[in-house]
Amino acid sequence: MGLEYTGQDHTKRVLPLQGENRWPANDPDFKRTVSVYHAETVAFSRRLLGVLALALGLQEGYFDAQVREPLAQLRLWNYPRGTGLAPHKDHGFLTVLLQDEQCGGLQVLRRVLPSPARRLEERAGSETPEPEFDLEPHDIAEEIAAAQAESQGEEGPVWLDVPLIPYAFVINVGRLFEIFSQQVFPATIHRVRFAPEAGHKQEIPLSRISLALFFAPGWDVVIEPPPELLVPGIPRPRPVQSGPHVL
Repeated sequence: MGLEYTGQDHTKRVLPLQGENRWPANDPDFKRTVSVYHAETVAFSRRLLGVLALALGLQEGYFDAQVREPLAQLRLWNYPRGTGLAPHKDHGFLTVLLQDEQCGGLQVLRRVLPSPARRLEERAGSETPEPEFDLEPHDIAEEIAAAQAESQGEEGPVWLDVPLIPYAFVINVGRLFEIFSQQVFPATIHRVRFAPEAGHKQEIPLSRISLALFFAPGWDVVIEPPPELLVPGIPRPRPVQSGPHVL
């Protein structure tokens, strides 16, 4: 489900990911409960963006105009036992995830991106300026391999199990915020593995429930790093329009 805009903007364009939600006709409580949850997580996402803006040295209300009419899709997942999701990044700014309290399965990739100082050091001696780069398309497999190579000799796994904490949200950073922040906040590479491992003796539930709000700026908002976050000598990503990117 999403926010129930009219499905048209002021120019009468019909925009994707907007319009009226469809609800089960025989269960009014479902609509009421899910609508309240959606509204609260959207409000929470806006507040969280204010915190992230402050962390980046920007004004707390920096993102207010960009998320006045956000793309905010709520999905209710039911994973049958033995199913999962391949490694990926989410597309938007943030994903607000509520995990099933009965079982885990969500894993995130442990990786360390080079700091601006290291990136400048790697660029030292280059005779040609590095052009704007495009974070899309990207190869998740290459990023996983790089993380594995980076972690060689270190203790601990490359894939980390996200702990189950009652009444707590898991926040994944999406590609658009990675672009905006110049990878200060890198997009979370994650996967779902809902299947017993070899030798696993604990009983696995028949299904796993997950509620995910995918939160991104409005359809026409163009995302690029602001001047405050640009570092001389480090290339900037090309601007990306929010709606087509998410779609």
